[in-house]
Amino acid sequence: MFCGECRAENAEGLRWCTSCGADLQAQRTPSGATPRPTPAPGGTIGGRATELPLPVTGAFEEGAAVGPDGRYTIREELGRGGMGLVYRATDGLTGEDVALKVMLPSLLDSDSAKKRFASEAALARKLTHPNVVRVHGPDAHGELQLLVMECLEGRTLRDELKALKAAGEPMAVKRAAEIARQCCAALEHAHGAGVLHRDVKPENVFLEEAGDGELRVKLLDFGIARALDPAAWSSTNLAQGTAGYVAPEVLQGGEPSERSDLYSLGVVL
Repeated sequence: MFCGECRAENAEGLRWCTSCGADLQAQRTPSGATPRPTPAPGGTIGGRATELPLPVTGAFEEGAAVGPDGRYTIREELGRGGMGLVYRATDGLTGEDVALKVMLPSLLDSDSAKKRFASEAALARKLTHPNVVRVHGPDAHGELQLLVMECLEGRTLRDELKALKAAGEPMAVKRAAEIARQCCAALEHAHGAGVLHRDVKPENVFLEEAGDGELRVKLLDFGIARALDPAAWSSTNLAQGTAGYVAPEVLQGGEPSERSDLYSLGVVL
């Protein structure tokens, strides 16, 4: 079914939207079905670009000045999904390039989407580790929420797996083991800081090749992360993650834990 708030596609039977955390059960019609959403011009459904011509409604053009006093200058679009767009931008105060995540204007009326954005900023800033993408902090452009992060060079594990499949080649065992080791280091740090990721999947594992040829792995997107303290959870903020990578006990309504993050990593491997 499709979420009525963010238009993301979800597996049948889920209670919470895997993209924005909205209550899917409340959106179902008496027959148990939901109408397929009509995307806004240039929008996305389920994290995939629609066939409508881009740019996405509310997208910024190259050279646009974004943020308080036009602090960030847009250089190029890096990616997009059900929650927002990510740009490479130059920070006018530091002169450095940053990744700027911008919430879609269509989600301005979604309280759950706003909470997810705020949660990602608050929890990710608690984490300082070589294998976790560095989040500088939240910002805003009018009503639009922004998330300012370090700008990475490379590609996601998903992109690498697609390239290997197209070439008919397997991933080298040594490289796979190194990716796994660094992902484990990232999760160990997050868990030690009291944070669960809850959406470990190839799209959220980023691979950078350093100048010396060394592989650096970064864990991305803490958008549905949660504090380990169950007292901080509620029935309205438990987005499940991506169904194919979520531990069975969590899909069945159990509480996520460090073990469920490790299960997701095991599925990735």
